[in-house]
Amino acid sequence: MGSDIDSKLRLLTYALPQTARYFVDLATLEKNCPLDIGHTGHGMLTRPTVSGPNNTAPSTLESLPLELLHDIMYRLNLQTLIDIRSVNKRIRDLVTYTPAYRAITQHAPNALRFMLSLATASSFSLLQLYNALLSIDCFLCGGFGDYLSALNCQRCCIGCIANSPELFAINIDEVPGPHAPDREVVLASQPMAVTFPGLYGDGDHLPQGRNRLVLVAPLWQAGTALYGWGPPQNLADFKGTTMRFRTVVRFPTLRLSTGILEWGLSCQGCYENHETSLKKPTLYTRDGFLRYYANCQPAQEKWQRYLTSGGEMVDFYWLGTKERLHTNVRKNGRYMQRVRSD
Repeated sequence: MGSDIDSKLRLLTYALPQTARYFVDLATLEKNCPLDIGHTGHGMLTRPTVSGPNNTAPSTLESLPLELLHDIMYRLNLQTLIDIRSVNKRIRDLVTYTPAYRAITQHAPNALRFMLSLATASSFSLLQLYNALLSIDCFLCGGFGDYLSALNCQRCCIGCIANSPELFAINIDEVPGPHAPDREVVLASQPMAVTFPGLYGDGDHLPQGRNRLVLVAPLWQAGTALYGWGPPQNLADFKGTTMRFRTVVRFPTLRLSTGILEWGLSCQGCYENHETSLKKPTLYTRDGFLRYYANCQPAQEKWQRYLTSGGEMVDFYWLGTKERLHTNVRKNGRYMQRVRSD
């Protein structure tokens, strides 16, 4: 049964690569923001402790139950958590072996690197990022969210990043509206990202100057609540700026029940059945796709053709056969031929 499901998933689904343009280059991010993952000494501690001077007197922290220590770690913001790891080895071990921190550094280290690099790590706690890792749905549309916004620490999808006013970002120097002291107060109340300098998709280098970005909609909501600003006049005008893509990063979801890390799968049968569609494919989890498959005739027909072929067929994954690829995808060679045999 398990192998049958795995074969079905391999044949009938494909994984989308990160949309290259506008997004930070992950290799550059990893190079410029290394994490000292694994540099923790001699194995896991069952009860991390902090000793006093000359390792003779126990500290107050040492006397606390491990569960309470972990609860404290969960409530600290991410920047503080990284900073206190440098205090001494005991504190470093305590942070490192906190379950949420271990899960993030093992399964989604680039999300942590990204938030540290954009200086938004001080605005969100370890628990918030961990809850985002365990979540599945885009906080706006409810579909599978394969990105994380560094400006609200919530999961989102590429469709909402591109089109939802809730995710439009703007340089604070370009914020229209009041230029009074209350403007500075409102800005100070919002998470602010300092753009990551370096290489982005398609070889695009962001200028050396680092822009300070905020989300437009939450900014105006705060301004309206505090000072009666009212809604921005033309929120749709911010859709044209690409800065909103600078504040998101690819983000998997962790299924604790199975330990499986998921990035989202799309239906190959639907793509081949709608070969002229330019709409972004719907993403599913493994279980979500299997539920969808029960009502997807193109996918069922493709599976039957596979079975009648004797368990071997040449297929193109990601985006169908070469003849059916969209022009821009075919031009960039984003397809691969392989023989499936199970």
